[in-house]
Amino acid sequence: MGKHKNYMMCVQKRVLPFFLLLALLFVFVPFSFVQAGIKRSQKEQLADLKYSIDKIIQQQDSSVHIGVEVISLKNGQKLYQKNANHLFVPASNLKMFTGAAALYYLGGDYKFETQLFTDGSIKNRKLQGNLYIKGSGDPELAVADLESLAFEIKLRGIDVIEGNVVVDNFDFDGISQGPGWMWDEGSEEWASRMDALLVNHSCVEVIVQPADEPAKPPAIFLSPKTDFIVLDNCAKTSEAEDDLNVERAWRTRENRIVIKGQIPLNCAPKRYQVALEDPHLYAGNIYCDQLKKQGIKISGGVIVRPVPNTATLLAVHYSRPLALIIEKMLKVSDNMIADCLFKKIGQIEMGSPGTWQRGAQAVRNFLAKEVGLDTSELVVLDGCGQSRYNLVSPHQFVQFLCWIQEQFSMSSEFLTALPISGIDGTMQNRLCNPALRARIRAKTGSMTGVSGLSGFVTTKDGEMLAFSLLINGFTKPVEEVRMGIEDQICQCLANFTR
Repeated sequence: MGKHKNYMMCVQKRVLPFFLLLALLFVFVPFSFVQAGIKRSQKEQLADLKYSIDKIIQQQDSSVHIGVEVISLKNGQKLYQKNANHLFVPASNLKMFTGAAALYYLGGDYKFETQLFTDGSIKNRKLQGNLYIKGSGDPELAVADLESLAFEIKLRGIDVIEGNVVVDNFDFDGISQGPGWMWDEGSEEWASRMDALLVNHSCVEVIVQPADEPAKPPAIFLSPKTDFIVLDNCAKTSEAEDDLNVERAWRTRENRIVIKGQIPLNCAPKRYQVALEDPHLYAGNIYCDQLKKQGIKISGGVIVRPVPNTATLLAVHYSRPLALIIEKMLKVSDNMIADCLFKKIGQIEMGSPGTWQRGAQAVRNFLAKEVGLDTSELVVLDGCGQSRYNLVSPHQFVQFLCWIQEQFSMSSEFLTALPISGIDGTMQNRLCNPALRARIRAKTGSMTGVSGLSGFVTTKDGEMLAFSLLINGFTKPVEEVRMGIEDQICQCLANFTR
């Protein structure tokens, strides 16, 4: 019995130190193992992300040129890169540069002014002299605004203008199309002519209503109604056939709208927005129409001339604040707004008049001096991205996005203006799945053979990523590229987790 007891005591003396050593190992060693496990897991998650994106790209035609960069805003880590420093035609992704430069140079509270002047005097309810309407590039000026400016003249007790209505559009040069634009863009609304004085997006609405009987021509209405436009109605009302075509004679640069084809007998009225030539003259003529509606007679016509330095200011119309204009520009990708802003910042920063060259220099200066981009190879020639000469890399867009989100004075306006997946703008019908809805804020862009998407995405962990996807050189429909590449990569980024 004594021997057994001694044996047990001996075993305990040997075993206890062993268990004590194990306990110490459990206290100190597992922590490092767990850390190593987490690191391996994060690396695996990142490897999975890269594999998923590579697989999406590899499924595409190898001749298509694709550039991608993704960076975490949390720690600056580059999560994915492919051809990130290659230059691409960016299409409307370029509007992000224009909007940010406008916010920087002009400020979110800036307002465009449309002014009325006279070089004469008012006597016996007559304006003895000319009435000048001077534009400053307001891209949102509407007929209702011109109506208000006409009412201002009526309030001054003027019944007769013994002179001309003079248009001053000299804040910008007279070149309405940018370098590298396609000459055959036609008369679509998105290709509207830009000018320092314009109204209704330089467009007229054409309404076609079928006649009461087949073979008769349909009725044509214009909004706003104006004699500035010539209508050529060659259309017919048919029993069932529908091949109506409404187009301005853009090849000959005439404001003559030709209506051809057939409209079905029981069809609802069809509406078309048609872009016009000479937007400043169109605006001048619409303003004359508004003056006449106020009962004001005009002895002269519409001419173009700068406002004299000695002229008297009669009234001013102010646009909406710039921040709201930029929101519209980015949400719906409005080309005209972008180009008006482009020339405006060129005028303000580089001198009057605003030109394509001065706008380009102002934007390049902003990107180089404020954002810190290397602009030695970057090419920016217009504000909207319609030029085929523009060249930007995914890395430059991501650098810009990382910079803008840190700018307290303008980041909120800029981020608010970006289209939101499944919610609004050009992203309203994209990435609408409840798991992806409102997770991506990004600027779209597309032309024939060109597509792009650049912006921000929130991951499953709530981590914010900046990304740019630029795609050039494809022949398939752009919708296939968006769904097959852009949307799938965005889904991978949104599902990424650490």
